[in-house]
Amino acid sequence: MKHIMKRAKCLVCLAVLAAVMFTSVQLFPAEAASGSITVTGMLSGGAVLYTGDDLQAAFAAAERGSVVSIDRFITLTSDVVLTTEVMLTNTDRITFGDFRILLSGDGALFVNSRLRRKYYDALSPYSTVEMMEEHDGYVYYLKAQEPTFGSAQLTISRSGEMLGGAVDEANARVFLDASPAGISVNSMLPLVSMPAQNAESVTANVQGAAAGLVSTGSVLTLSATNSDSSGVASRSYTVVVVGDVNSNGRIDAADANQIACHAAGSVVLSGAAFDAADANRDGSVNAKDAVFICEKYLNYEGYTSPLK
Repeated sequence: MKHIMKRAKCLVCLAVLAAVMFTSVQLFPAEAASGSITVTGMLSGGAVLYTGDDLQAAFAAAERGSVVSIDRFITLTSDVVLTTEVMLTNTDRITFGDFRILLSGDGALFVNSRLRRKYYDALSPYSTVEMMEEHDGYVYYLKAQEPTFGSAQLTISRSGEMLGGAVDEANARVFLDASPAGISVNSMLPLVSMPAQNAESVTANVQGAAAGLVSTGSVLTLSATNSDSSGVASRSYTVVVVGDVNSNGRIDAADANQIACHAAGSVVLSGAAFDAADANRDGSVNAKDAVFICEKYLNYEGYTSPLK
């Protein structure tokens, strides 16, 4: 359902055909057919494509631009689905009861009298039915709803390799506290989630990983899509793995040395590396962070994450 009918020229064609139909009601005489419903194909040179009493069967037989005439009163016994563009005449002869016309695919309906809202809907949960007035009639067509994250928050679950996590939405940063050996991209992705509106699926990926490990400076991106819309909602975060100062995805003596050098003034850390060096999450980088990292990789079993 990726090519939903929204093109203005289609609406204009329907409008012109409707004008012909509504002003020349004898163009396709009802006497030529037997049944409550007649479907006349405009692309087929005026051929009668269906005659009978089943509106669903009439819609199934219709081609784009067909005229579906309700010649006598009918009662719907179920919802009916329309997947193409048609003109429907004499809708006042339809008894809907609790049933509706559902638009799907390229479904579009041109009528000369406005339908009550409860008598139509979109079959897909990712589209809505829009109405516009056109040449003394009304066009009902599908409009895809764009996926969006809105004000949703990213959440991070814990695992054996993921000791804790935090999200700084304002600065688009994700802080992860992984085991000293690091956490692989494949292990980390199922731990992150974000709800989205009008989304059929939300996927996550990491770019800039170090040899398959999530590393400081890599980028986590979440994307929301649906099958009705070509639009994609996305949200990206810079990843900070606590203690992974050198961005190799692991936490070891090399990282502790970098932190100590920064504390001594021989090295200046900045950006994501600085955030990773603030291992105890107190807002500064000093010798305490170097000691904290050493304790982590030397006594992992006794380590407590500052992100818990």
